[in-house]
Amino acid sequence: MNKKKTGIFYVKDPSGVVVMDKGVEIARYDSVDAFVSKHKEGLFAIGRLEENLNRVLESQYTPYPPES
Repeated sequence: MNKKKTGIFYVKDPSGVVVMDKGVEIARYDSVDAFVSKHKEGLFAIGRLEENLNRVLESQYTPYPPES
C-alpha cells in the first residue's frame, strides 16, 4: 500500500520546510523560523476573526435599551 505523505518535512535542495497534504505540497518555507512565524500569524488572525465574529453575534442578540 502506497500512502501519500501528509506532514511537515525538512528538505535539502533547496533547503527548507515543506508542508504536504496527501502527497500535495501546500506550502514551502525557507526555514523553520519562517514556518513558525507564518503559523503564529495565522493563529493570531484566527483569534482576531473569532473576536470580531463574537462581537457581531453579541450585538445582534443584545436587546436595544428600553426607550424612555
